[in-house]
Amino acid sequence: MFEEDSDLLIFKEEEEGTEYPSEAPWKVMIVDDEEDVHEMTKMTLDSITFENKGLQFVSAFSGGEAKRLLSENSDIALILLDVVMETDDAGLRVVKFIRQDQENHMVRIILRTGQPGVAPENKVVVDYDINDYKEKAELTSQKMFTSVISSLRSYRNITELVEQDRAEQEMKKAKEIAEEKAKLKDLFVSIVAHDLRNPLSTIKGFVELVVGDKAHPVSEKHSQCLTRTLNVTTNLIEMTKRLLSVGIMSSGKMELHKELFDGNETVAMLVERLEPSAEGKGVELINSVSKTKIFADRELFNQVIHNLVSNAMKFSNPNGKILIFTVEGEPTCIAVKDEGTGIGEKILPDIFKHEIKTTRLGTAGERGTGLGLPYCKDIMEAHGGTLTIETTPEKGSIFYARLPEGEKITDH
Repeated sequence: MFEEDSDLLIFKEEEEGTEYPSEAPWKVMIVDDEEDVHEMTKMTLDSITFENKGLQFVSAFSGGEAKRLLSENSDIALILLDVVMETDDAGLRVVKFIRQDQENHMVRIILRTGQPGVAPENKVVVDYDINDYKEKAELTSQKMFTSVISSLRSYRNITELVEQDRAEQEMKKAKEIAEEKAKLKDLFVSIVAHDLRNPLSTIKGFVELVVGDKAHPVSEKHSQCLTRTLNVTTNLIEMTKRLLSVGIMSSGKMELHKELFDGNETVAMLVERLEPSAEGKGVELINSVSKTKIFADRELFNQVIHNLVSNAMKFSNPNGKILIFTVEGEPTCIAVKDEGTGIGEKILPDIFKHEIKTTRLGTAGERGTGLGLPYCKDIMEAHGGTLTIETTPEKGSIFYARLPEGEKITDH
């Protein structure tokens, strides 16, 4: 039992309004077949707090009961364990149950015995995975306090390391899953781009034959349509070539072929290509981009604006207007504004994510792949820029394609 000497802790009397720790307490299991030991242990330790957490006691009066309670409580921090109970080695069997059967190496175990001859300290410490060995006859309140605090501190450190390791493993697994998804996405895009390039090249070849056939010339109107078709097909072929390198772009290692080009002129050519489709839907395209020089990869930046304008057309209503303009005070930013359906709050956070398909039907039932905006964002980020949006449901959206301020656009 405990000695009654100067080491016994003296606890303050409870004062009215005393505040107790509000966090979940440390669970301490007392395993002993003597009820007096339970009562004395609780009385000695009841007022202890560690890191603003008190103690919650779980009592077992035999090795068998201890095993049952351990199976029901996975968060025991410390066990004060007697050796001799229903059998001379009941406590040692509990240790084996914890370490071997439950594979619990976090809980701290202090072995307490009143019969050290039955379980000699040297043998027990070597043969059993315990954390401390105490003889009841020498265990004062102060020594008990020190052992408990040391054990709880050790348990806390171990659980923190385990949680840190678990978090790292979860992050590693999540990263591996994301990388695998990225590989599958890049493979899919590469296959699609490869399968598109050959038929597009065939179409281009036939159109060139018709346009270049001097013996059988077509009308001027048909010639203009064929020329537009040829330009669009050529651009699509170039786009598929770039999509074949989408994996490199996604990794941030894509080689950009930057050059100076006229923003207004580029958008004018884009509007010319898209006007037939816009007219067919009753939508007006307006080019208000100022006469500026843009320093970027022309083909990729064109694809961004092309996609933004195409999306605006897709979600515009008849008689609607689409404005392409340079943002005032931001010469490196071109914006596309429409008066269409806008984007709902539910899907807005995901429209630039590759892994989430947010495609919707257009106002005329047009379908899309959901890939355009994520890849436009990739292109802008490859330039060190951004792609952002302002939208109001049923009133329209504005997309902002911003190049970094360092990529200076010079006015003419």
